[in-house]
Parts: sequence; C-alpha cells; structure tokens
Amino acid sequence: MNKEEKSLIRLLKIYHKLIHNILFDDIINTRLIEKLSKRLNIEYYSILIILKDIKKDFDFFKVSDLSLKTCKEIIFLNPFKAIMYYRLSHLVYLNNDFVSARMISEYSHSLTQIDINPGSIIGSPFYIDHGTGIVIGETCIIGKYVKLYHGVTLGAKLCPNENKLKRHPTIGDNVTIYCNSSIFGDIRIFANTIIKAHSIIK
Repeated sequence: MNKEEKSLIRLLKIYHKLIHNILFDDIINTRLIEKLSKRLNIEYYSILIILKDIKKDFDFFKVSDLSLKTCKEIIFLNPFKAIMYYRLSHLVYLNNDFVSARMISEYSHSLTQIDINPGSIIGSPFYIDHGTGIVIGETCIIGKYVKLYHGVTLGAKLCPNENKLKRHPTIGDNVTIYCNSSIFGDIRIFANTIIKAHSIIK
C-alpha cells in the first residue's frame, strides 16, 4: 500500500466514525467534521449536508430492505457502503480533486463490486438492493427515492467529443429499475416508472 492509499484509509476512518455518530448516536461530531474538512479542503457545511443525505439513505434502507432484522445491519451492507463512499467522492469531485475522488470511488468499487462514478449526481434518499454489478456513469443524474437492483447499468453511448456531452441517462424520482437492466445514452426515464428485469433501453 503506497502513501496516498494509507492517507485515504485514515480519512475514511474519520468518515466512518462521523457516519456512525450520526446514525446510531444521533450526534453531529463537529470536531471530526472540521478535521475531515481541513484534510480534504472542503467546506464544513458541505460535509454536514452529505451526512444528512446519508441519514436519509439509511432511513430509506430501513423501509426498503425487508430482510433486515435490525437497523445496525445496514452499515455492513455493500450497497449502503457504496452510497456512503459515493457521497464523499462526489463532494471531492465537485472540489476538482479528481484523483482523490477516483481513489475513493475505486476503493469502494473494489470493496462492494458496485461502480459509481464520482461525477454522477444522485439524489437522496437512494436505495440499492443486493447491488453486485451495478454501473453508474459520470454524467448520470438520478432523482430521489430511486431503487436499483443488481446488475443495472446506466451507461453511455460512444460519440465524438464525448467528454463534453451528457452521455448517460437521467432517472426521475420514485423510479425502480429491476435486475440486469441496461439504459444507454442521454435518455430520460420519467418519475414513477418501473423498468422490468433484463430490459435494454438505448
């Protein structure tokens, strides 16, 4: 493990502690927020906002995952971990620290088998069920109360000057996309839509 990776792990330990405090102790740990804010060169209130979004995600998991016996299970679920890491990586991405954002997202990908590009925009609350094999591309926009199941791809179509274009789908509020469905390109899925399993939209 190199120096940058070790530094990342230390930051993520602070982040984990913050999340545990807000979810299970109902405490906003200002000291740790300040510490994380300083190390990432990000505004204090931006970190506070993502912590509140993670609390919304947590509450959405509680009502969406019928297999749960206790709320404490959620923190160990790979889909929840992927969302938790995404929210931090996106904040870092918005601060134009693209290398650190990518490091966080790739760490999350290796841990969870869920690939969320830090540039994507995902509303809160957001729910992923099982999650293995999900891919969410850089210019994807996802609304609130969206549910994705394992194997879903929100991908791009190759096109000239693709880095300057919106090349991934926009998913409206209250959309459910069932397992192994793929949506490619700048396509809009309207609010309250259900996409059945194994669908391909392009």
